Amino acid sequence: MGAKASTSITLPEGPILTPYTEPASGDPFPHSMEPQLRQLGLATALVKGVPALNHPHALCRDGEKLSSEQCRILKLLGVQMAEFRIHLGSRWSKDGGFVAGDDVSAGSDDDADMDED
Repeated sequence: MGAKASTSITLPEGPILTPYTEPASGDPFPHSMEPQLRQLGLATALVKGVPALNHPHALCRDGEKLSSEQCRILKLLGVQMAEFRIHLGSRWSKDGGFVAGDDVSAGSDDDADMDED
């Protein structure tokens, strides 16, 4: 927990569509999901059997920590905010054998943004 949002997301008023895209396109959630969406803090109602927001909802803002409810909503909407990086320290080459790489213990400035929970 404690991940930071990489973008700001505001859900528009009307049917909730998945996957989330700008501009809105996709398939509506099934009617059976409406109680779960309401438990997660969204002000929803069933309109013609489709869960819909009663008013726009600011889900997250860029740089703010995400709550577990926000993460669950993002997962349901198909939004991925995680950034995955690998720093290659050394490698094995078929021709040359062991090839030493950069010193990974020094780290980089980008690592300072990571939370340690």
